[in-house]
Amino acid sequence: MRHEEDAEEYYLKSIMIYETIPDAEQLELAYSYNCLGVLYFNQNKLKKAEQYYLSSVRIREAVLDPNHHDLGKSYNNLGTLYQEIGNLKKAEEYQLKSAKILEMIDPRHSDLATSYNHLGILYKGMNNYKKAEEYHLKSLKIYEDLLDPNHPELAEMYNNLGVIYFNLKNYQKSEKYYLKSVKIFKDVLGPHNPCLGNSYNNLAALYRTMGRHKEAKKYYSLFPVI
Repeated sequence: MRHEEDAEEYYLKSIMIYETIPDAEQLELAYSYNCLGVLYFNQNKLKKAEQYYLSSVRIREAVLDPNHHDLGKSYNNLGTLYQEIGNLKKAEEYQLKSAKILEMIDPRHSDLATSYNHLGILYKGMNNYKKAEEYHLKSLKIYEDLLDPNHPELAEMYNNLGVIYFNLKNYQKSEKYYLKSVKIFKDVLGPHNPCLGNSYNNLAALYRTMGRHKEAKKYYSLFPVI
């Protein structure tokens, strides 16, 4: 907590200095605004985070090329913020802006994969499962090229896809991705990790829906142990 208080004090002092110097470097001010926004977001002070994210974006939109990487990151921050607040239309607007910029810069970059993943989660929250599938698959394609095959981030993405296909009633694909998720979580994070418990529970619910009650019982019995 003390570290966060020190960081807040530092950024506020930095902003005060830049705002009072007539010829101050505007991008440095935008950077400080953005950092303070990130700090407040992590503290769940969402209105303050929105204020500083928007201040940062206004400067970056005025100064930077419209396809600049920093602008794409700022749009991503705002999209994530609005998603957290529950303003899904604004979240979609900014996440799509972010993805469009990042696609032009480097179509294989991890930042773009993150942006696609955020869009997938967003569309899942909007019950638009076909769009969620589209963006989760785009994200997965990049991450599978960048990450170790047993990386927990991949396991999380496989689990997300399992949920999507469950809601689309494509149970065969749902099972495929849930099982991939379970294997990685179990091998890498161990048998008592909460992420593994969540995947067990998802598999159990899937098998119950499919009428495979013996397998459902097996995974439900594993879930309370986590």
